[in-house]
Amino acid sequence: MPSDLDLIVARGESEQVEFKESLTEVAKGVQAAAGMLNGPDGGMLVFGVKDNGTVVGVNVGSQTHDRLHNEFRKIDPAFVPRIETHHVSGGKIVLVVPIPGTPVSIAMMGDPISVLVLRRA
Repeated sequence: MPSDLDLIVARGESEQVEFKESLTEVAKGVQAAAGMLNGPDGGMLVFGVKDNGTVVGVNVGSQTHDRLHNEFRKIDPAFVPRIETHHVSGGKIVLVVPIPGTPVSIAMMGDPISVLVLRRA
């Protein structure tokens, strides 16, 4: 029986699902998450999956969760992510960040100004 993660990966990316191949894409992933937060449906950010749905996994070290949390601190108002660690076939690790929808506007804080991130149409 396939897991929920298997089904999500099989369905591919959408307005509610964003794949990031590696943790080098944390900033882009958090931007996508900010866009999901700006909608009523929320979504899911998945690290360790290529855009085409190939599961490649990520290397998780002692600083990984701190690094993700620090990047999410750039979202205003504050959003503290719940980071789920999934062990998949071949000893690979996939990180999943569920994103709730919110009724307020979300912005990314950065230099020199904050940027409102809207959902893709």
